[in-house]
Amino acid sequence: MSEMKNYLEWPIEWTIPFVKQWEGFRESAYRCSAGVLTIGWGHTAGVKEGDVVDAHEAEEMLRSDLEDVADRLAPFINVKVTKGQAIALTSLAFNIGVTGLTSKCPKLMRALNAREYEEAGKQFLDVTSGGVPGLVRRRKAEAQLFLVEDGV
Repeated sequence: MSEMKNYLEWPIEWTIPFVKQWEGFRESAYRCSAGVLTIGWGHTAGVKEGDVVDAHEAEEMLRSDLEDVADRLAPFINVKVTKGQAIALTSLAFNIGVTGLTSKCPKLMRALNAREYEEAGKQFLDVTSGGVPGLVRRRKAEAQLFLVEDGV
């Protein structure tokens, strides 16, 4: 079995490359499909029309956003997790929000905390906004990462 640690013991740096591949980089503020002003690799807090960032600034924003997500998600994870599980959970929470994960995915969180990892992994596939192709691909990748013993 892969090494398991408390969720916050896994370095957030390991989540950054995984999230970047799904978010894509945009140097100028834009409205995402949900109509939210976004910049960099999915950063939304305090973004205003006309904002511009470079890749270094955007990565610092992403690191800070992921740290915030992890800190807010940690109290809901009552079991040790693998590297891959930590990355997948953080990616999902970053994408749908911590509240989205904890309140709209009760089966996933219940299965995780019951150590029913296969069932928890399957639950990622239910969070696709009605089958939006890009989200289906992302959820499949997160589920695979969650279920693979050694992570990435």
